Amino acid sequence: MRILEAATSMLAGQVGLIALREDHTHSFRTRATIGVPPETAPLFQPLLENILDVSEQGLNIDVLDLKMRQVARKLDMRLRQVIALPLIMAGDVVGVIYIFRAYGGETTLNDQLVLQSF
Repeated sequence: MRILEAATSMLAGQVGLIALREDHTHSFRTRATIGVPPETAPLFQPLLENILDVSEQGLNIDVLDLKMRQVARKLDMRLRQVIALPLIMAGDVVGVIYIFRAYGGETTLNDQLVLQSF
């Protein structure tokens, strides 16, 4: 939880989420949230489905952005940007950290470096 609190604060986010991959499947499960009540975790499920871009072995950013907007509407929050950092171990994506911000804009190299410091 401290990692999520620190990442959310350092990136001026309003909401944060850590999801981890279940065993060796392609499904992910929310393990921690900040900025929203714990009972809202099921609303994030669209962000955790089919997020791996198999050809790139990374996150599909276009799909992620669309799903983030859907989740923001369900939460009734004005979240406009999501910063995602895949958690990689031995070349496999084992989880992801999402930080949501209320303002839009491009994710900067500094944003990515902040998240990678964890």
